[in-house]
Amino acid sequence: MRAVCIIPATECMIYHDVEYWITIFESRSGRLPTDVVFPGFVEAGPSYVSEFGTITPSSLSERNL
Repeated sequence: MRAVCIIPATECMIYHDVEYWITIFESRSGRLPTDVVFPGFVEAGPSYVSEFGTITPSSLSERNL
């Protein structure tokens, strides 16, 4: 069975890393996620570097993608 951890906004990644959100997910659901989902595109454009575009939100840094 899949357990999908959805991180709904890039702003969630500014103050906490992915491990934090996985820990929250695990404590609330009792399971480790099998998948983690990030928003691919936001109003300003792509939310992370990929083959489809370069990162646009200035609030995310190279250290904290």
